[in-house]
Amino acid sequence: MLTRRRSVQLAVATTAIVALVAGGWMVAKEALTALAQSPQPSVPPTRALPPTPSPSPVASPSLDPVPSPTLDPPSMTTSPPGPPPAPRPCRYEGKRAAEAQVKAALEAAAGKRFWQNSATITIPATLIKAVAQHESGWQSNAVSCAGAYGVMQVMPDTQAWMNQRFGIEPAYDRKTLTGNTMLGSAYLQWLVKEMGDKHFGGDYTLRPCPTSTEKCLLNAVISAYEAGHQNVHDEISDGDSALYPNPDYVANVRYWMARY
Repeated sequence: MLTRRRSVQLAVATTAIVALVAGGWMVAKEALTALAQSPQPSVPPTRALPPTPSPSPVASPSLDPVPSPTLDPPSMTTSPPGPPPAPRPCRYEGKRAAEAQVKAALEAAAGKRFWQNSATITIPATLIKAVAQHESGWQSNAVSCAGAYGVMQVMPDTQAWMNQRFGIEPAYDRKTLTGNTMLGSAYLQWLVKEMGDKHFGGDYTLRPCPTSTEKCLLNAVISAYEAGHQNVHDEISDGDSALYPNPDYVANVRYWMARY
């Protein structure tokens, strides 16, 4: 439409110029008047485009908080403790008996009953084997710096006392394998009665107890074998939480009992 209007105006203007040049003033005037009075082409109004709709905001999906993983506390180890340190005798005397001989002697000593009037006082083979393991490592010729001798590390006074207390004839000799293990068994059985009478109401049963620090006859007998019965009496009776003067010794013997 605009291009057509401009073409018409250009033609009229050209005619006017030609008329002026030719001296036709009147013709030029009429042409200019016609130009001014010519109808103006209508230009349709610009059609407004509808506004572009803004995209609706997309709601972010509601995410539930992810719970932090619950970590279980570290479990206690189930591995057994390591073995107690091996005994270190000061010296060795004579020839060492073979392990099979020591085992047979210990089992025979465990089966010997020294309290003839009490059928309930016995000791298990596991106890005497464990004491022997911790005392000497089953070395029949081991001698401690204090003078204890053999598999059960029997002192001279213990030898004399047990032989006298139980009226043993002929007396056991701590420097022989049989005599040494029998004296050790006699001492353990004497401790069962002594501790049972004084602290457990005459009950001589060596029941298993959960730990090496609890009050039970088994722990008391083990403790007294090394520390002496009077020291254990005093510790149990003094009213504090500690029951044994040598808890590590008790724990170590029990360690070996679990393995025999």
